[in-house]
Amino acid sequence: PRSIVDTGINDQQFAEAVLNGRWGQLLGRDMRWVFGAEYRREAGSQVGDPLRALDFQNLVNPALPGGAFDVTELFTEAQIPLFHDRPWVRDSAIDIGLRLSDFSSVGRNTSWQASLRWQLAEEIAFRTNYATIFRAPSLLEQFEAPIIVGEFASDPCGNNPTPAQQANCAANGVPGGAYVQSEDEFGVIRGGNPELQPESGDSFGIGLIYTPAWAPGLSASADIFRINIKDIIGASDIALLLSECADSGLEKSCDAIRRFPDGSLNLVAGVSRNLGRYETSGIDFAVNWRKPTAAGDFSGELLATYLEQWDDQLIPGNGVSHAAGMFGLPRWRASGHLDWQRLPWVASYSTEYIGTMTEAVFWNRPTSDFYLRKIPSALYHDIELRRRFPPHGVVLKVAITNITDEQPPFVNIGALENTDPGTYRLLGRTYLVALRYFLK
Repeated sequence: PRSIVDTGINDQQFAEAVLNGRWGQLLGRDMRWVFGAEYRREAGSQVGDPLRALDFQNLVNPALPGGAFDVTELFTEAQIPLFHDRPWVRDSAIDIGLRLSDFSSVGRNTSWQASLRWQLAEEIAFRTNYATIFRAPSLLEQFEAPIIVGEFASDPCGNNPTPAQQANCAANGVPGGAYVQSEDEFGVIRGGNPELQPESGDSFGIGLIYTPAWAPGLSASADIFRINIKDIIGASDIALLLSECADSGLEKSCDAIRRFPDGSLNLVAGVSRNLGRYETSGIDFAVNWRKPTAAGDFSGELLATYLEQWDDQLIPGNGVSHAAGMFGLPRWRASGHLDWQRLPWVASYSTEYIGTMTEAVFWNRPTSDFYLRKIPSALYHDIELRRRFPPHGVVLKVAITNITDEQPPFVNIGALENTDPGTYRLLGRTYLVALRYFLK
């Protein structure tokens, strides 16, 4: 016996030229400019091991030819000074940027951004920005080798379809428009899609910065943000494909479904595709502090985000899902650190907070019945101490992470860890001692 080995290549060519400087004046102050041009080519391919054909999880096309695209871009940005040293205008400036892109895969696009900083007084500054958004599909999203995996999703055609659904199910190959779905998994094709179109949208932000004169080294800011994205690129939601076909007979979704003669699911093409849109908004908070003293230099930072809204509409014309506060999108997240430095010593304390979330748990498969449960918050604390031994280039580091031995909360996502390893720490309290030597 031998192990399964896939082979492939990845290739990237990149060239960039940038010119920047001060050209011209406005209101007696210099204007700063940046001009640039960029060329990039990305290519890749994958050849799957033929042994994969012996397993359920196998390449649809073991000898995928791969793909490539190239892009040429021109960009410019200017920082233009406005009024200063006037009543209610201590200083002000506007920043404008423009980018022209030509992708061999998705065509041409023009995007731009503008931001304004207005310092009302010595202690208070106002800032706002607007930008258009453009993201071309990546090489992987377009040309990833397709594989067949086993998945499960509730099929409306197999779970007491309505009369309207029965008509669409019958047109999709279900005898009589209905069948009884079992709990067995079916084949799903996952992989890239060369027909993907770019994502587009816009973003807007507005905020205040407070730098109090009574506390040198301290600054605080609050920024409101809103982001809209349409034609979002993502792996196809199989339940969504099945619903689209059964509810509206959408041709593109029905064409992705292959059934057995009895109407049960055989294979569903779930490759990456352009979905609907999402809109998110919230508030970012930041506090920074720095204080030199005879006992050493102290500094700290606190960052926090409140997620007010995360609404997505994966199918144009269908209902909007309000996901803020649901699993993966906590209302509150925060992190911070407090540092002390007095050569050759450095000490640091850091913390991370992940707020509560609500999880939808499906309990009656193959139907879509579910209940909601609360996922508790998590709070982590870490400390670190470093000592440098000059002039030898030796650094001793001692650290304790997750001091309180915080355990990850239980999450019903079917992971082996019984939690989400991408969100929470799997390890409890850990200790680290490291001795490093840096060559001069």
